[in-house]
Amino acid sequence: MANKIILIAGQRNSGKTNSGKALINAYYDAHGETNRILIVDTVDHEQYRHVQAIEPHFIKAWKSKTGVYRCFSSPPPGADTDWHLQIVTGKDESGILYFNNGLFVIEDATKLTEDRLQPYLRNFLADTKQFNVDVIFMFHGFGFVPRRLWKLADVVVIHKTVENFNQIKGNIPAPGLIEPAFITVQNHPNRYYSQTVKLT
Repeated sequence: MANKIILIAGQRNSGKTNSGKALINAYYDAHGETNRILIVDTVDHEQYRHVQAIEPHFIKAWKSKTGVYRCFSSPPPGADTDWHLQIVTGKDESGILYFNNGLFVIEDATKLTEDRLQPYLRNFLADTKQFNVDVIFMFHGFGFVPRRLWKLADVVVIHKTVENFNQIKGNIPAPGLIEPAFITVQNHPNRYYSQTVKLT
C-alpha cells in the first residue's frame, strides 16, 4: 500500500469489515514473512477472533518482531477510551515509533477519535511515511471522520450510509472527487456495494 492512510466509512452491516479484511489480506500476501499487522479491536469483533490478542503494552517490545495481532483489552479504571491508541502510537527514547514497518488497522475509529484527532494520533499519522506505516481507519459514517483526517487521507472506501452528502461535504477537502461515487453507492441495490476513491 506504500504508506497510505485509508478511510473506510459506512453504516453498520454495510460491509466495512469485509473491505478492511480484503485490504489486510492483500497486505499479508504482499509481505509474507515480514508481515507486521496490528488490529485495534475494542469490541472483540467476531471477524477478528481468529487473530491472537495481545495487551497494548506488548507493542513497546515489538519494534523488531513480525506477526499479525489484534490489540483487544479493556482500558484500566480511569483511562480514556483511546488508551490503546495512546500506547500504540507512542515512541521510545530514540524517537522510534512503538509500531513501525507495518499495517495498523483501527476497527472502530468512530469511538476512538471522537470527532477530532488528538495530538499524539496526529503526530503518528504525520510520521507514517518516515516509519513505513500504512493505516486503515473504519468509521460508521462520513460525518464521524475528523476534518484533519480527511486532509491526511490518501484513499476512501465508500459504503452505504444514511447521511446526506450536503451535510458532510463541508468537512471534505475535495468533495467533487467523492460525491459521484457516494451517490452511486447509495443508489446501488446491493447493500454491500462499495467504491474506492483515491484522494492523492
